Amino acid sequence: QIMGYYSLKPFCATPQNFQHLADAGLTMVTVETGDPDYREQLQYAHQAGMRAVPIIGWCAGRYADNPDSYTGLDDLIAELKSYPATCAYHVYDEPDVSKIPRLKLIREKIESLDADNPVYINLNPDASESALGVYYYRDYIEAFARDCGVRFISFDMYPIYPDGTYMKDWHKCLTCVSEVTRQYGIPFWAFAATCCINLEQGNPVRARPTVENLRLQVYTDLAYGAQVVQYFTIQQYGGTDFAPMMATGQWSEAYDIMKEATLQVQKRGFAFDGCSIKQTGFKGTAPSWGNNYGDWDLPEAVSSLATSGTAMVSLLENKGNEYLAVVNQSFTSKITAEVGFASMAYTIEQDGSFTGHNPGSESFTIDAGDLMLIKVK
Repeated sequence: QIMGYYSLKPFCATPQNFQHLADAGLTMVTVETGDPDYREQLQYAHQAGMRAVPIIGWCAGRYADNPDSYTGLDDLIAELKSYPATCAYHVYDEPDVSKIPRLKLIREKIESLDADNPVYINLNPDASESALGVYYYRDYIEAFARDCGVRFISFDMYPIYPDGTYMKDWHKCLTCVSEVTRQYGIPFWAFAATCCINLEQGNPVRARPTVENLRLQVYTDLAYGAQVVQYFTIQQYGGTDFAPMMATGQWSEAYDIMKEATLQVQKRGFAFDGCSIKQTGFKGTAPSWGNNYGDWDLPEAVSSLATSGTAMVSLLENKGNEYLAVVNQSFTSKITAEVGFASMAYTIEQDGSFTGHNPGSESFTIDAGDLMLIKVK
């Protein structure tokens, strides 16, 4: 599933523009209930074949950390759940752990009104103790799974720097979230940047999206087990630039980049949809947070694996099948992968087709930010 986070502003929220998002491969969008046309937006999303997450946390000044201020919540949830597009309720963005008691009350209240659609609380990436309320990031994630009782974990992080590197804690965050959600038996949602973020006096602090760096973000999220990847942002607003839709309402080149990367990813998305992660590791130089692949065994169908550059490697299971995902961690250069096949296996190509491989050694090229996916069982 691919969701557009902060989707379309009211003057741009037309049926045609919602369909344009669906044509780019998006399956979900957010809708702000503070917008005067939120009802129409929910209808347009449904007409385009997408689900919607209403953002209700700051609707009409009602904040989720103060349940007493939720005047009319019963009526609001009753209305929102009547729309077939509604699939979750976004109530808070980036809380620290001190907010958990209040957020738990809100979650319980909303779930008493609608047991089918979960409450969405978006969490911080790894940050200072003051931002999290605890020292260790894993403790922060676990507190929301254990004490708040959320039905899935979402966290945001936009890792690609303008100089062509990525944030050193990106894999640390993904590792912690992946491990905690597996422990608690709940899914997680991750993010990828589809815009240029320029929060410091107009200077970019994150890179402009490219097909290569966007698919790197998405494939890495999926390889850790993310079940929804959220694109931030769809329409430009303060602090962002080069978004798929600009503030003027015009579609930009970033839309074409988003569409190309998304439709590529979805050709092989069936392997990740509903999967469970068995192991993750790295070939080549592991990031500051991550184990090399040698710490665990390859699946029986693969006798050896070597790469010319750093690759994240994930073994996942889905509907009785097993897949080995090898994600090139460079979004600027190709790498090669030397694979020894011990028995018949299949690579799943960019277009979703299967290519069979008999026992023996073969060499593969993995494009920048791209994925090699092998069906091993």
